[in-house]
Amino acid sequence: MPHSLQQQLDDFLAFATGDVLVWHDLTGAAYELGRRLNLPDDVKLYVETDTPRFELICALNNIAPDERAFVIRARRHRVEEDDWLADIEARAENFEPDLAGLSLVDIEPSATPSDPTAPEECAHDIELSAEAEQTEQDLQTSQIEPAGVWYTREAFREALKRAGIAASSDGEIAAATAAGYTLFADCVIRGDHDSPAEYYRMLFAAPLVTHDSLPTDMLSASSFKSYLSSAQAAGTVFGYDKDTWITTAGLQELEISRADLDAFAKESVAASVAAGIPQFTVPWLRANAPGIALLAYGLSDIFYESVLLSRKRFCTRGHLGGRRIFAEPHTQARGRDLVTSLLERESSLDIDELCEILTEEYDIDITIPQLVSLIRATNLFYSPELDRVYVSHDQFIREVE
Repeated sequence: MPHSLQQQLDDFLAFATGDVLVWHDLTGAAYELGRRLNLPDDVKLYVETDTPRFELICALNNIAPDERAFVIRARRHRVEEDDWLADIEARAENFEPDLAGLSLVDIEPSATPSDPTAPEECAHDIELSAEAEQTEQDLQTSQIEPAGVWYTREAFREALKRAGIAASSDGEIAAATAAGYTLFADCVIRGDHDSPAEYYRMLFAAPLVTHDSLPTDMLSASSFKSYLSSAQAAGTVFGYDKDTWITTAGLQELEISRADLDAFAKESVAASVAAGIPQFTVPWLRANAPGIALLAYGLSDIFYESVLLSRKRFCTRGHLGGRRIFAEPHTQARGRDLVTSLLERESSLDIDELCEILTEEYDIDITIPQLVSLIRATNLFYSPELDRVYVSHDQFIREVE
């Protein structure tokens, strides 16, 4: 059973790194549900049908460096030349929730099982039509099965064609069953599985799982991405480096326990609070809190960020310049919040000096124009004549008088 739509969105937003996130929805459910879902403060919702095109393009091209746009589009995910948002589509990350097992109330109150906008059912829930039964007989007679273990729906249809079987939607279900596969909304898997997640958990039984050990199509499948974000949020899978995941089995081999992960999050937050800045990044921790036990393992930033992302009860999260930012609970962790905290400590800083602090101490890649744009979205005061940032206009007056 997939998590609720809100939980799937929370997990997706926690691990998505792009500045534009898109939900392609053909059912019509997203239009209403998007307004009822809770979004973090750094995520701005845009519904394509509600926003004039020029206004939406301007908004997406001028996203603050510590914010993200969540766009709902009533069309399939395709990068096409005649699409006015083609450039955005080419770089956007896509939210593809697993709706197949959710209750109709959770998806769309007006949907019914006969409603063509209702989510596609699994193989177990559909009675085979006469045509489907004939397709099953054809497959058994042909003695030909697809050779793989996991397919996208489209790839499975191609496998059937190569086997000389032309199957309709019902026929595809019968063919999958006859060949020993289970059909799901976005994939077909060999064997009898209750859900794609059940199969994906089997793949993550090893201590380390490399990205290239899995089919490329699987990595982009919505069911896989939904499983992965849920597993990362639950703390059963973590990023190990840019090409590898580490599982609980891998942590056990390193003798790292769940208590160690909790302690790392708590100690990280305590270190930043003690330094007078509630926001922090992993590079800042390495330089300023080397005594934290888990840092002694010398693992990658990706791993430590993944641990902190899975410990949301101990810290909040945000981003700036491609770098994850964390903060003590009930404290904002956006880039603008880190900048504000630095100015509250220093009262004023030259813009070059502020940029240098962010780059060298926090490993945040940001340009001065981006930083100025960010500052103007806060209550800080920036003097372009002096190239200096002040904690307030009153502080500016005090210093220049």
